[in-house]
Amino acid sequence: MFANPLQPNTLKGVWGTLQIPFNTDDTIDYPLLNEGIDFLVRTSLHGIYSNGTAGEFYNQTEVEFDKINEMLAERCKRTERAFQIGASHMSPIISLERIRRAKALNPQAFQVIFPDWLPMTIEEQILFMIKIAEEANPIPIVLYLPGHAKTKLSVKDLEYLSDHIPGLIGIKIAMITPDRYADMRKLNQRMSVFIPGHHLATGIKEKIGSGSYSNVACINPDAARKWYDIMLSDVERGMLIENMVRKFFDEEIIPLASRGYSDPALDKLLAAVGGKIPANTRLRWPYKSADDKQVVAVRAAARKILPDFFDIQ
Repeated sequence: MFANPLQPNTLKGVWGTLQIPFNTDDTIDYPLLNEGIDFLVRTSLHGIYSNGTAGEFYNQTEVEFDKINEMLAERCKRTERAFQIGASHMSPIISLERIRRAKALNPQAFQVIFPDWLPMTIEEQILFMIKIAEEANPIPIVLYLPGHAKTKLSVKDLEYLSDHIPGLIGIKIAMITPDRYADMRKLNQRMSVFIPGHHLATGIKEKIGSGSYSNVACINPDAARKWYDIMLSDVERGMLIENMVRKFFDEEIIPLASRGYSDPALDKLLAAVGGKIPANTRLRWPYKSADDKQVVAVRAAARKILPDFFDIQ
């Protein structure tokens, strides 16, 4: 019996990522990971997800993948918390095998990316998604479309996928520019659209997004959830907070991205800046991590620009 699979109208809100802490020898620090899971299940987040970009799904063994998700599923079931499992991989076969093994854990949804060695035609996208959805059934699928993906989809492509893949309930996308708002509103009526956390108030105001797999929640999950509730009750107040959040990202995070720090490095930095989530900033070889001096500097800026994100417990 599967536990309340998500639907397009129930996939919404602020979801927090599971970050994988590494020891200096690149092994996973499982005791610290356990602390991180324990912390996240006690927050007010709408749910938790594993093996997104911040979970470094692309740099794990399959034994590690299984253990990470067994730990998450056990804790979420015990505490009755919603969770999704990222079954993404650059290889379509490995992604399919991850779903086959993790299906018994009964997540509320699986997240996948398109195979990422070659760009895919629409016919190949359909073939991939049909088999993924069939294997996952009755657990639904959320398609993750990072900005750096080789396969680029238009709104019409996404509508076509929605028509042909009944198990596809949502997408996670990168930035949306104002010229695409009208098309995204139409898409958000067909499936749940998740957008970057620091743009979520705009997404709610413009009716282009239903929620976020939130980078902002890395700083403070409960503050991110409180901000979401404000957006729903007073969107203009939510926009004022977004202005401050985006100021922080523009001044402190985007410059680091331009210096070659990856999204997982920045998400781990944000968690260290917030000081709430038990984790560390270390990425597994060969990727570059933020250091302690950067954490101290960015934390000072965050406390100045976003003081409320540190006060909320």
